Amino acid sequence: MIGGARPNANFFLLDGASNTDPTFNTQNLSPSPDAVKEFQVETSSYTADMGGAGGGQINIVTHSGSSQFHGTAYEFLRNGAMDASTFESMGNNHLVQNNFGASFGGALIRKNTFFFVNYEGLRLAQADAQILTVPTPEEIQGDFSMSNVKIYDPTTAVVTPILTRRKPRVLTIFHTRVASSQENYPERPNKSFAEAFLMQQSRRRI
Repeated sequence: MIGGARPNANFFLLDGASNTDPTFNTQNLSPSPDAVKEFQVETSSYTADMGGAGGGQINIVTHSGSSQFHGTAYEFLRNGAMDASTFESMGNNHLVQNNFGASFGGALIRKNTFFFVNYEGLRLAQADAQILTVPTPEEIQGDFSMSNVKIYDPTTAVVTPILTRRKPRVLTIFHTRVASSQENYPERPNKSFAEAFLMQQSRRRI
């Protein structure tokens, strides 16, 4: 917030060119700190080369090289071994985050032409733990009496005269049909997703 204006009332420039998102009035390209030479923020009484928004005018100028060679390199590492484990992570807080980059600039031809290059990279490997509900051994066998949910038999639904909707009958114990091939049974909770998928595909081919 600049000059009491809204956060989306600013105008961003990069080396004199517009760097403002036309939809949200936010900054499009955020250059690396090593690539920034200087920045300028104007809040009021803009000059003729400024304008475009009622808030602040932010102009970022990047490096253009010099008569001598200069360069930087950096690496920021964040590792899950140093982070606390939350309840949602279920003990698996694997995280390896690498922020790295480098910049280099200097003279190209007879100190009349200069260059500057910059690179910034991100590598992120992170575990995504999920809490899922799996059926109990009793539910796998078709017994839902201890599940604390209402199981309906869709074949016994009747039409109510008031709501004209089908109101199914509630069953306290619902047993599934026992098939010899057990193709309608869900997989055991201790099986992995890949193993369950392969077993399901093999049954379809048989």
